[in-house]
Formats: sequence, C-alpha cells, structure tokens
Amino acid sequence: MPRPVSSHTGSPENGSPSTPRLDYDDEGTRFRHRFRTFVTCVSPSYLRYEEYLDARNVDGVSVSDLLTAAHQSFQAAKAALESLLPLPPERTSTEYSHDAFNTNILAMMRTCIANSVACQVVLRDEREAQDGKGGTLTVRKTARFEFKYHRWWPVLVIV
Repeated sequence: MPRPVSSHTGSPENGSPSTPRLDYDDEGTRFRHRFRTFVTCVSPSYLRYEEYLDARNVDGVSVSDLLTAAHQSFQAAKAALESLLPLPPERTSTEYSHDAFNTNILAMMRTCIANSVACQVVLRDEREAQDGKGGTLTVRKTARFEFKYHRWWPVLVIV
C-alpha cells in the first residue's frame, strides 16, 4: 500500500511529528515583502532591512523623542501620499485602476492621520504626567493595533 504524501519531515507513525523550517518566512523576508512597493521611490530613500535593524535600537532615547519622531514621520508620509492624488493615471501607470489607486492612497493617508493623532495623545499624556506627577505616568492605558483603514498598515488605538 503506498504511503500518503505529507508536508511534514517526520510522521506521527515513527514518533517525530516535525514540520519543515520555512526559510522564506523570516523577519527579513516579511520586511522586504511589506515594503517592496516603496523600492522605486526616490524620496525618501528606501530603508533596507539591515538599516532597519540598526535603527530599531532605541536604548537611551526618551519616550517623548520617540513619539515626536513618529508623529513627524506620519505627517511627512501623509504629505507625500497627498502629493500623489492629483497625478494623472498615465503618470502613475494606473489607467485601468485609477479609482482603486486613489482609494488605496486615501486609506493610507487615513492611517497616517490616525497614527499621528494617537502619537499626539500619548505624548500629551506623557508630558502631563511629567509636569504634574514627577515624571511617572499614573494612568495606564492600553494600546492595540487595528487594520481599520488599510489592510496592510495598522492603526494604533489607545484605549
């Protein structure tokens, strides 16, 4: 009797139910796939995964500085996306799907706005805590990510 084909490298029959290591599904690959749309952008320059790894070390950076930088980045992204809206379909190579292109741009802009507002709210709460309570945040808030406006880019929701 022929054995069934399995995607597992082992099988429960011989006591080794292991699955193969998925080399194509590491963090670097996911990073490159998520940001591949922006490879052709002239400005800002494309952030390679290796550069991202170097930049994500935030030891010694204050929460206020991180939130301010995030807020400014979301504002800059919104402005860059906004500049794409008036471009004609021929310029964006979207002759057959220009409405979908604009809908996508608007969804990304909404995500930038919502995340910018979330940064401002947390920054305001952080500053109020530092001014009035000696630098400690007394009211703990929780945050979660929701894909409210765009299927690839989450919105930070403060609860």
